[in-house]
Amino acid sequence: MQQKNNKITLMYIPHNSNGRVITLKLSRYTILFILTLVFLALSTFFITMYFSSKYSTLLLNYSQAVIQNRSHIHELNKLENESKKMKLAILELKERDQEIRSLLGFNPNYHYFSIETKNKKESPKTYVERNVFLRIKNYVIEHFSQIQSDIESQRTSQTNLIVGIKSLIKNFQFIPSIWPVAGGIQSGFGFRANPLSGNMQFHKGLDIGSWEGAPIRATAEGVVVFSGWDGGYGNVVLINHQNGYVTKYAHNSKLLAFYGERVRKGQIIAYCGSTGLSTGPHCHYEVIRNGMTVAPSTYLNLNIFNVNKKI
Repeated sequence: MQQKNNKITLMYIPHNSNGRVITLKLSRYTILFILTLVFLALSTFFITMYFSSKYSTLLLNYSQAVIQNRSHIHELNKLENESKKMKLAILELKERDQEIRSLLGFNPNYHYFSIETKNKKESPKTYVERNVFLRIKNYVIEHFSQIQSDIESQRTSQTNLIVGIKSLIKNFQFIPSIWPVAGGIQSGFGFRANPLSGNMQFHKGLDIGSWEGAPIRATAEGVVVFSGWDGGYGNVVLINHQNGYVTKYAHNSKLLAFYGERVRKGQIIAYCGSTGLSTGPHCHYEVIRNGMTVAPSTYLNLNIFNVNKKI
């Protein structure tokens, strides 16, 4: 290479003697222009390769994100379906709770959740397109927190209901609710003609006809406060129950329960007879509540499901 008058001469001399010598004369500016072009070409190539690699990476990440989002959407839909199933199950429990309360005569429980959320949210698809992770987070926090709250409310209601049922069963033992003797009603509660004198008078109980010696049973748990002869009533058993109830069983042939004895509901306390002023074997049965005689027929077929509705 030779330099002369701002020109550069490039020569190609082959190694063998038969080769042709190539001579190229270029100006300095031409050389600089060529080098600049080469530099720009190389720079463009490497920059293109760099951004192409970046784009490929971003495209790969985007593809993975799309796949992950689809997976999240699928999982989110599963969560929504499970949430709906749980809400329906809790709603069914609530309905059964109310049904049991109604059967037992309890007051309905108004402190229940709503099956729908108060504020309507965006649909899962549009929300996931914006921010799938925020959607999942909000979904789990909002819906499952609500479900947990509903479950706790239902658990509390069920606990209170069980306590109420136990209390009702316990109290029911002290409420007259069964027939004192097997038989049919001969004379009802209220005004009637006295079968012996024919005069109109108020009959304070029921006369239940039966056979001599038929078992007389206590219609509720309580304590015997009288057992013995009581004039025209003949042999009488008087039982004091809690909540202001007293029951009377008259005209018995034989007494089996005596003063101060605690008796159970259904326990045999006497045998049917016709002692005192009587026209035949029967049980004169009275129910006294808070010092006043009431219609015994109301108390003949009570159970824990209708006791609060009938008395």
